[in-house]
Amino acid sequence: MFLTQPQLATLKTAIAAETDPAFVVMRAAGATQEMANFFNANSAEYVWATSTLTSEVFNVVNWKRMTPEASADETQGYANRAMVATTQLISLNILLNQSRIESNRLSIRTGIKDALSNLPTRPDNTNNWKWSAGGSAALDVMKRLTTKAESLYTVTVGTQVSPADLVIEGNLNNINIANALTL
Repeated sequence: MFLTQPQLATLKTAIAAETDPAFVVMRAAGATQEMANFFNANSAEYVWATSTLTSEVFNVVNWKRMTPEASADETQGYANRAMVATTQLISLNILLNQSRIESNRLSIRTGIKDALSNLPTRPDNTNNWKWSAGGSAALDVMKRLTTKAESLYTVTVGTQVSPADLVIEGNLNNINIANALTL
């Protein structure tokens, strides 16, 4: 992975500050690949995945809730509910019309959230699928754990409820560790 000089300096600081007993032994031995492997392990922080398979989102959508529950009738209320549901379904289909979704883009996540929110598909016009504060299954599949290395560079600490955005992505190698140590 390519790291800039400031990113290498951050890595050097993290290497020096790490107190895990096994890592301390690796650092003392100059075991650069083992140190890279340590930083490539998952952390407890969440980030938005750069991309997500469309099928993963498709599989968690409750498609039954995308259509009015009542039998079709000739009332304006039914027509309005059907039109809103159809519009939101079209929006969702546009967003899911590719093999992968750029889930790291806020506009994509917002579009999916909007398409699955406030569906007036109940006969009494109440919303059938309210967006929950903790996120929904559709957004949950767009999150992943970050590696210890990636979490060094996120601007915020990502949680499952509020994932961070990635600054760097990928695994460190022994050369990254050696370059950081020689700064």
